[in-house]
Amino acid sequence: MADAATGAPIRDAEVVLMDTHRLARTNWMGEAVLSGVPAGSHRVRVRRLGFVAADLELAFRGDTVGQVFMLAEAPKALDTVRVQGARVPPALQPFERRRAMGLGRFLTEAALDSAGQRDVKVVLATRFPGIVIRPDDQGNEELYSLRGFMTKMRIQPCPVSVYLDDVPISQDDVWNLTRTWDLAGVEYYDGLSAPVQYRISGTVCGVLLLWSKEY
Repeated sequence: MADAATGAPIRDAEVVLMDTHRLARTNWMGEAVLSGVPAGSHRVRVRRLGFVAADLELAFRGDTVGQVFMLAEAPKALDTVRVQGARVPPALQPFERRRAMGLGRFLTEAALDSAGQRDVKVVLATRFPGIVIRPDDQGNEELYSLRGFMTKMRIQPCPVSVYLDDVPISQDDVWNLTRTWDLAGVEYYDGLSAPVQYRISGTVCGVLLLWSKEY
């Protein structure tokens, strides 16, 4: 992994094997190692805050596959420009419709970008009332809704359901793969306030909808 402008190695970049949910970070030489990858074609995403992410299909054959990624520095923010009729990516159109109707709670891309490198779980627990971080049975930190199930005359918090780009995903996987700067928007619904297509078993615990940025 190297800077496309200077050729200098990029340290601490993330290399994500999207279809197997595996992740590695680059060392001081800009190198990352993913071992035991099944043979075949896999989608690989590389990313580092401050650089434009790269995303490609890479064929894995034999014992070792080497690939050099040259990342371009992300454009610097400009002064405010007023644009009428800004384009909304197709994947975000339902997000924007629901936000305009005032359904649920929302975080926009600007709000997520302002969080910098803060852990995405912490950002969501801070911004969405009724969500807390607590360990699951295996000791992994997950997001729980305080509006859970009634047991022995008390409310028992339960884990929220998570969708990434409209696909259900486990919390273990999504927090390993996703950073605040990867997201274009987040929606949260408490119990039966969720859109009908997400009202499945367990929605009493709440539903998080995460939408990725277009690269």
